[in-house]
Amino acid sequence: MIMRKNVVILTPGFPVSEEDTTCIPSLQSLILELHTHHRDSINLHVVAFQYPFISGKYTWHGIPCWSAGGSNKKFPGKWETWLSVMRFLRKLHQQTPIDIVHAFWLNECTLVGKWISKLSGAKLVCHAMGQDVLPSNKYMKYIKPKSLNIIAVSDFAAEKLNSHFKTSNVKVIPNGINADDFRTLHLNDERHTDILGVGSLIPLKNYELFVKLFSELKQIYPALSGRIIGDGPQFALLEKLIAQNQLEKSLLLEGHLSRPDVLHLMTHSKILLHPSLFESAGYVFLEALAAGMKVVSFKTGYLPNVVGAYACDSEEAM
Repeated sequence: MIMRKNVVILTPGFPVSEEDTTCIPSLQSLILELHTHHRDSINLHVVAFQYPFISGKYTWHGIPCWSAGGSNKKFPGKWETWLSVMRFLRKLHQQTPIDIVHAFWLNECTLVGKWISKLSGAKLVCHAMGQDVLPSNKYMKYIKPKSLNIIAVSDFAAEKLNSHFKTSNVKVIPNGINADDFRTLHLNDERHTDILGVGSLIPLKNYELFVKLFSELKQIYPALSGRIIGDGPQFALLEKLIAQNQLEKSLLLEGHLSRPDVLHLMTHSKILLHPSLFESAGYVFLEALAAGMKVVSFKTGYLPNVVGAYACDSEEAM
């Protein structure tokens, strides 16, 4: 008889319910696949540090979850969140001994994961997921990445880790797409949107460049249509830029949409323009390609070398 491994997932945030489709889609897909196809060999338990904002136990697709309800407090409030997580994990380990701790992001989750690993004897696996591979990551001097088992989501991210932190023990496992997300979508319908943007409206994602390029292309192709899906602090700025360039009728700001609605719009769009200055992976690349779109981005993250995928060196090339 095969003994099931007890695996604890540590993450800054996790969906508050099964309807919360936009909270870290790549992590949702991974955990759901593990639960669906490997439940005979592993027991999963998800522990979220900051989100959901309310603390307590709940289930997600049959998987037990617990939220510390940290709500992104700054120090010293962050210490309270960590202590709360430690107390919960210690109690959980007493009830069902933890075999593996899988921490997502090389930040507070990895730091607490190291502590729990030492106390419980569980194996620790750490997942680099985003800007945690950059020198701005203040946690690195405390978690000492050279001593960790690290998974990166792209060769690009692994190279950044190695160049900035001299790591040599990084394994690259790109994110995967859940085919079930696309089974009910019709990929051959009319694609009425020429250029689509999907992402958080923050400076790093560089949507000012999106508007600039769209405006230039609009002068060549008067019938050009576009949409930007997402919300964030630059929404008002982009709205202003669109108005200044008289693009209100051709370039629409859609705001926040559910993931099924995003995927539906992808299947009705031709090109994903993603001018982000940095991505560890860029899960949106895989989603767009699976939806039958072409993708244009800078050389960042994980964009497969396939027909219709264009990674650009410069704004001019884009």
